[in-house]
Amino acid sequence: MAGRLKKLVDFVKANSTFTNLTLARISLKVGMDINEITASTPDDPELEKKLIQAIKEVMKLEKVEIKF
Repeated sequence: MAGRLKKLVDFVKANSTFTNLTLARISLKVGMDINEITASTPDDPELEKKLIQAIKEVMKLEKVEIKF
């Protein structure tokens, strides 16, 4: 089911004070512009792992809790 990556990006947007800066830092860590992720972007387990790890590092979270 597509949309898992988009939910992660939406999580960042909803929980970040400096949204654009946070998205940019996460994009650098992941190696792609995560602003281009849409609901129809195919799920990629490897990218999802990278994205979750980058979110935890940049936003200083122990875990990312999202219901998929």
